[in-house]
Amino acid sequence: MYKTWLTKLFIFTTLGLVASSLLYKLIVVNPVYGNVTIKVQSPRVFVGASHFEVGINPELMPGVENLAISGEALYYTYHKLRNVLASNTNIQHIYLSYSPVHVSPFGDSSLLNDTGLSREYAFTYYPILDKSAPLYYSNGSVDYLTAKFKYDYGLPFGFLEDIKPWLNRNSAELPTLLNIIGEFKPVSGNHVNAQELQEKYQQYFADLGYEYSEVAIKSVDAIVALAEEHDIQITLVCMPIHPEFYAMIPTQYKMRYETEVNKLLSRHPALEFLDLRSWPMPAENFYDGDHLNPAGVQAIVPAFAN
Repeated sequence: MYKTWLTKLFIFTTLGLVASSLLYKLIVVNPVYGNVTIKVQSPRVFVGASHFEVGINPELMPGVENLAISGEALYYTYHKLRNVLASNTNIQHIYLSYSPVHVSPFGDSSLLNDTGLSREYAFTYYPILDKSAPLYYSNGSVDYLTAKFKYDYGLPFGFLEDIKPWLNRNSAELPTLLNIIGEFKPVSGNHVNAQELQEKYQQYFADLGYEYSEVAIKSVDAIVALAEEHDIQITLVCMPIHPEFYAMIPTQYKMRYETEVNKLLSRHPALEFLDLRSWPMPAENFYDGDHLNPAGVQAIVPAFAN
C-alpha cells in the first residue's frame, strides 16, 4: 500500500514537472530566447570586454557601435559575433580588443566551469551559442547542463529574471535586456597606485599559476576567420596600458601575445593590428592599470580616425 502510494506520487510529480517544463518552454523560453537577434545600426562595431566597454565612446566616433561587455570571454564574443553577422549586412569593420592580459586564463572564469560568475554568463549566453560553429565547447559542467535544461527543455531556472524580458519579448530592446549587447560605460577618477597594480597582477597572472588561456587564443583565431569569411575588415586593438602595470606583466605573456598576433597577421594578410601600448597617454588619463577614464577616452579618439 505504502509503495503503491509512493509510486503514484512519483508518477504524478514527474508528469507535473514535465508538463510545467513544456508549458514554460512554450510560453516563456521560446518567445524570449528562441530566436535572439542582435541588430546593429552602425558600419563599425567594437567588440570585446572591459577595455572597450570603458574606453570607446560612440558619441565621439561617428558610425561606431560599442557592443563590448565587461568580463565577456573571447569565446562568448565569437558566438555573439556569429549572431551579429548572421543578421546584419551593413557591417564593414570589426574592432576586437586583444591585449597581453587576454592571453592569461583570467577571462576563462566566466566560462562553463561551475562558479557563480560562470553560471551567470552561461545563462546569459547559452541562447546565442551556435552549436554548429567550428569553435564550440559542450561539457558536463553544472553551469552548462543547467543552462541546457532551461533553454532546451524548459526547466524554470531563474524564472524571476525572465519576467522583464518576457514582458518586452517583442521589443527591439530585448537583446539589451538580456545583457548580451554592451554599451559605453565610463569609469571616473584615477586609481593607479602600487596596491591596485599588485592586486591586478595577482588577479591576472600570479593567482592563476602563470598559465595561458588556450580557449582565448583559439577564440581570437576563430573571430578573425569569421570576419574573413564574411569579407569584413577586422582590426585587433591593444588598448593603452599604464607603463607601470605593463612593466609588471610577466615577459612570458608579452612574448606569447606577440607570437600569437604575428601568427594571425601571417595567416590573414588583410588583418590589421592597432597597437596602442605606446600611444602618448598621460598617466592621469588611466582609471587603473589597463582601463581609461573619460580623459583617456577622449585622448584615444584620434587613434581610430582612419
